[in-house]
Amino acid sequence: MNTRRYIPAVAVVAVVLILTGCTPRDKASVRLQGDRLEIVPCQTIVADKVLTYVRPDGQRTTAQVWSLNGKGTFDPDHPLTYGVEPQGFTSDSGPVAFDYEHSFVSVSFYPLEPSSSGVGKISLAFDGVKLVPGKWLRSDGTVSASPCG
Repeated sequence: MNTRRYIPAVAVVAVVLILTGCTPRDKASVRLQGDRLEIVPCQTIVADKVLTYVRPDGQRTTAQVWSLNGKGTFDPDHPLTYGVEPQGFTSDSGPVAFDYEHSFVSVSFYPLEPSSSGVGKISLAFDGVKLVPGKWLRSDGTVSASPCG
């Protein structure tokens, strides 16, 4: 068996995983609770920036609708509610109202110190049409009563 043949294939797989950020740490969930959108990362992250982008159905352009800067902790017990500044953060821009159910939404939590915390950026992108009121839409596309598991 010639192992040199497999080295390029393994290298390609490793590069794809690195570039796509496919790690268990990237898990997050979102739910529509009443008229509020709640987002949680599935592990604790001390963040200094949170950005939200939206692309309405049928459009090609994505727009930043909310930018938060500061310092705070997010985890499954401490969700980010769209439009409500979390403790320790201020809005640099937005929040801009949009139709959750007819938009593609992307939310990213940026770590304060990625190298020391061991947590990289946590992002969640979802199609609002998949939201089920009161249920969590997980990053893997499943719908559940709990955000993480």
